[in-house]
Amino acid sequence: MRLPFISSKTPLVKHLPLILFAACFLFYAFTASPTIYPRDNAEFIVAVKTLGIPHPPAYPLYIILGKIFTLIIPLGSFAWQVNLMSGFFAALSVVLVFLILKRLTDNIPVALITALSLAFSHLFWYYSDIADVFTLHAFWLLLIIYLLLKWQEKLQNNQGADKLLFITAFLFGLGFGNHHTLILLLPAILYFIWLTDKKIFYSKKIIYLLLVSLAGLLLIYSFVIIRSQADPFLDWGNPETLSGLLAVFLRQEFGTVFLSKNFVEGWSINNIFNHSLQYFYSLTKQFHAWGIIVALVGLIYLALKKRLYFNFTVLAFLFLGPVIIFLISNIPLDPNVAFVTEKFYLASFIIFSFWLGFGLYLIIKLANQWLKNLKHLDVSKVLIAVLILILPLYSLISNWRDNNLHSYYLDHQYVTDILASLEQNAILITPNDSIIFGIWYVQQVEKLRPDVIVIQTVPSEITHQQIRQRYPHLFSGPITNDKIFAKLTFPSLAQKTSLGQLLEEIILKNIDSRPIYFSVGDPALTSNFTNFLIPQGLVYRLTTKPSDYTPEKMLLTLNSFDQRYSSHDEYKITDQSHFLEQEIFLRYAITYNDLGFYFLSQQDYDTAYQLFLKSLSINPGVPIIENNINLIFQIQNLLAQLEKNPNDTQLKTALAQSYYAARQFDQSAKLLEEMIKKEPENAVLYNNYGLALMGFKQWEEAKNNFQKALELDQTLASAQTSLNFINYLLAD
Repeated sequence: MRLPFISSKTPLVKHLPLILFAACFLFYAFTASPTIYPRDNAEFIVAVKTLGIPHPPAYPLYIILGKIFTLIIPLGSFAWQVNLMSGFFAALSVVLVFLILKRLTDNIPVALITALSLAFSHLFWYYSDIADVFTLHAFWLLLIIYLLLKWQEKLQNNQGADKLLFITAFLFGLGFGNHHTLILLLPAILYFIWLTDKKIFYSKKIIYLLLVSLAGLLLIYSFVIIRSQADPFLDWGNPETLSGLLAVFLRQEFGTVFLSKNFVEGWSINNIFNHSLQYFYSLTKQFHAWGIIVALVGLIYLALKKRLYFNFTVLAFLFLGPVIIFLISNIPLDPNVAFVTEKFYLASFIIFSFWLGFGLYLIIKLANQWLKNLKHLDVSKVLIAVLILILPLYSLISNWRDNNLHSYYLDHQYVTDILASLEQNAILITPNDSIIFGIWYVQQVEKLRPDVIVIQTVPSEITHQQIRQRYPHLFSGPITNDKIFAKLTFPSLAQKTSLGQLLEEIILKNIDSRPIYFSVGDPALTSNFTNFLIPQGLVYRLTTKPSDYTPEKMLLTLNSFDQRYSSHDEYKITDQSHFLEQEIFLRYAITYNDLGFYFLSQQDYDTAYQLFLKSLSINPGVPIIENNINLIFQIQNLLAQLEKNPNDTQLKTALAQSYYAARQFDQSAKLLEEMIKKEPENAVLYNNYGLALMGFKQWEEAKNNFQKALELDQTLASAQTSLNFINYLLAD
C-alpha cells in the first residue's frame, strides 16, 4: 500500500533517510542534558575528556569515538557534547531501522512509523539524551544486521559479497569495544549465514572470518593497554599489562557474567519471576499495550510468510531478552536494580520493533484490501495513516516529561552543593558513584576544586593501590594521638579488609591535619563514626572534637546551606519523581533532618522543629523524621507533666530516656544523677547513668557507674558489656 503523501515516486523519498536522521538528531540535541547526569554519565564524560579508562570492560570504542565527536562539535559545554553523541548514534539507529524495514517490507510508511515509534519510546529516547554506551550499542547491532541483509542481497545477485561479510565480521569484533552483550547476537548471525550460504561453514572462510573478528577485538582493546601505560587520571583497574587487561576485559571486579558479584544472591524462581515481570512492564512502557498486540501480529505474519526473518529475529530476541533476564536474575529486584538492569533490555526492544513493523505492514495490507470496495479510498488511506501515527505521537507526548532533559541541572547542582560544603584541602570518603564521578567532572573538565581528594570506597585492591600511589602524602604522617577515637572508629579486633585498612590509614593519619568528610546518605559507611560526625551541609565532618562545633557555629553552617538550597527549594519526592531524582532529593532531606537533630541535641527545639518540617517537605511521610518531631513534643510534654508532678519517678525515667534518644546526654545524666540520690540501690539507674556519661565521653565516671551497677546486680548483662567496652578503650 502507498499512502498519498509518501510515495516512492516523490523526490522526498530519495532524501528521506537524511531527513529522518536530521530531524531525530536535532530533536535529541534539544532534549539532551546540558550537563552531567547521575551514575555513570559523568564518568564517561571524564573518560572521553582525559582519554581514560572507565569501569570494566573499559569501553574503548565509545571513548575513542567520543573524543573524535567532541573535537568535531564546537558548541555547548563538554558534557553536552558527549551527551549529544548518544543522540547522534540514536538518530543513526532510527535511520537503520527505517532502512531495514523498508528493505524487508518495501513499504515506506511502515518503515517510517516503526522507526519513529522506536525513536520516541521511553528507554531509547532516555539513553539518547545522556552520555552512555547504549545508543552506540544499538547502532552497532543494527549496522551488523543491515550489513548482513546487504550481503544476502549481493550474494543472491552474484555481485561478490565476501568483502561485505568480512567487513561485518571486523565490525562485530570491534563492537566488543563498546558493549560485550553484542556476543548475544552471534547465534542469530550464525543462523542467518548458515541459511544464506551453508558452504561458508565447510571452507576456510569461516576461520578467516573468525580471525578478522578477533583482529577487530584486539585492535580496539590495544587502546586500553596503551592508554593505561600513560597513567591517565581515570585508569580503572590499571590494565597496563596483559593480565590486567584481561581482568578488565572479563570484568573480574564485578563478575564476568554477573551484573555485580557483590550483590549476587543466587538464582531462584522468585528472582526470575520478578525480573521477568519487570521486563514485560518495561516492554509495555516502550510500545504500550496496543503496540505489543500489533507486534505479535507481525511475529505471526513472519512465522507464516518469512520464515528466515522469523527465526533470525526470534533467536536475536531470545538471547538479547530472556537470556539477559536469566543472567541478571541472581540479584534480587529492588528499585535500584530495576533501574540499572533496564538498560540491558534495549537491544531486545529494538528487535521487537521489527515485529511491530511487520504487524503494521500486515494491518495496512488487510485494510487496503478491505477498503478497495469503499468509496473515497484516498481519504480512508489518510485516516489510516493518522491512526498509525498515533503510536509514535503518543510515545512522544507521554515520555516528554521524563525524557526532555533540556533544562536538567540537578546532578550538577547537587555536586556543586557538596563541594560548597567542603573546606579547602578536604578529603571526601564516599561510595556514591554520582558524587565521585560528578566531582571528577568538576575537577577534570571545569578545572575547579582540585584541592579536594575523593576516596571511592570500592572493594578493589587495585583501586586501593592506585590511591596510595596517587596520594602518597596521605599515608606518610603519624597516626593521631587520640587513642580513644582510633579504638572507637577502628576496633583492633575487627577483621581488616583491604578497604578497611586503606580507610584506617587515611583517617588516622590525617584526622589532625586535614578536614575529612563522608557523604550524607550512606549509613553503612558511617555507622562506626556516628559519635564523631557533625552535619555540614550535604556531608558529615569527621572530627575528634565534636564539642568544638557550637550552636553558633552550626547556625552559620545552616544559614549557608539554606541560602544555597533556597535557589532550588522545589525539590520534593513524589510518585512522579524519577528514581534518580528521588535519590538526590533524599540526601537533601537527610541533611535537613541531621541538622535538625543536631539542634534537638542542643535543646533548640524551635530550630529543630523547623528543620524537621523542611525535611518532610522534601520527603513527605518518612517515619524517622516524624518520630523526631514526636520526640520534641514528647520531651516538652514530659517537662510540662513534671512541673505538675515533680516527684513522679516514671515521668523522670521516661524523660531521661527521651533525653538520651535526643542525644541530650548531659540532661539525661543530670536527671539520672538526681534519681540515684533517691534510689541509691537501683542498679538499672547506675547502668543508664553510665550510658549517658558515655554519650559525652566521660569514660572513667561511666566506668565507675557500671561497676556500681554490677555490685548491685551481677546479672545485669548490659552493664558488663559496657564495662568491658570501656576497659578496652582505656587500656594502653
